[in-house]
Amino acid sequence: MVDKPCIHVLLAGGGTGGHIFPNMAIAEAVARLAQQRDRATQATFLISNRPLDRKILDDACLTGLVLDAAPLSVRPTAAGRFALGYVRARRAVLQYIHQLRGQGQTVVMVATGGFVSAPAVAAARRTQAPTALVNLDAVPGKANRMLARRVDAVFSCHPGGTLRGGRHNRTPDDESSRRQTLVAGAAAEVIGLPVRQ
Repeated sequence: MVDKPCIHVLLAGGGTGGHIFPNMAIAEAVARLAQQRDRATQATFLISNRPLDRKILDDACLTGLVLDAAPLSVRPTAAGRFALGYVRARRAVLQYIHQLRGQGQTVVMVATGGFVSAPAVAAARRTQAPTALVNLDAVPGKANRMLARRVDAVFSCHPGGTLRGGRHNRTPDDESSRRQTLVAGAAAEVIGLPVRQ
């Protein structure tokens, strides 16, 4: 019997439960879709080193990779922490992606914002792993506006948003055939707020 190829979804977002709980819902949805297609999936949550992040995952018995990232700040000491944390977090995600690929797994990245998302997406892009951003807020924050231009696909939970980006956003090409084409810089595809079962 041949093992099914595994798709490993990295879910980046941390610092508050507001990023982690939607990522948990996305992981559930991906697992259901993969099961319908007879595919194997795994999920790893890329979180900050804040105790709340670890507690949320521990309570749900989920796998997480703690990133030594820090929020952006204009204060000199905090700016130094941000820069050092960014480099360390990106390096940790790169190593993790290489480890997963060494095990024969396909890696994809989904970011929901927060300060752990930027270095995680940078690492995924460097390895050419597919990337997506799910904007959870009605008004996108600075991190999501920046990330939207660096990911392959952009999704928003709120209609009428102004978030644009993605290197490969899908938009209808021909209404009658429902074919999809990839259009860079398109408006975010609107989805509902990810909610767990």
